[in-house]
Amino acid sequence: MGQHSRRWSYQIPGNPGDLWEWLLEQPPDHLADLLAVVVAANINGVEAKHDHSATVSPMPIGWPQP
Repeated sequence: MGQHSRRWSYQIPGNPGDLWEWLLEQPPDHLADLLAVVVAANINGVEAKHDHSATVSPMPIGWPQP
């Protein structure tokens, strides 16, 4: 997931006030990819918070490893 997150961190505007306009300009496939990255990051966070016996994988299961 790190690769996907880093790629998006370079594309998203640094100024929060510019985010909404930027999102409106993005094609649907880019928004779907961004949504997948955000959801995967949050699912990993929730799993890690509630499962103290397991180690959290850096990538969601089924995602290609870098």
